[in-house]
Amino acid sequence: MSITMFKAKNSKVVSNREVRQHRRDGWTFKPSKTALQQKISKPKKPRATLKVKEDDIKIVEPKININLPGPEDFNSQIKE
Repeated sequence: MSITMFKAKNSKVVSNREVRQHRRDGWTFKPSKTALQQKISKPKKPRATLKVKEDDIKIVEPKININLPGPEDFNSQIKE
């Protein structure tokens, strides 16, 4: 099986036995970008972050009072 390897603007089809030697000589599996291609590529935009002031923070209490049954609500007497 053969693999295409790249170095600068050159490309070469290399057999599996020669891949290790070509990697030592600086050949890669992906083509390198030229200076023009690097200028054309768009830079990443920073993400917008939400800044909240401490004055804007409001603590909301629940409006519904949920009273779950506890052990004192059960009328169970254990008879032995």
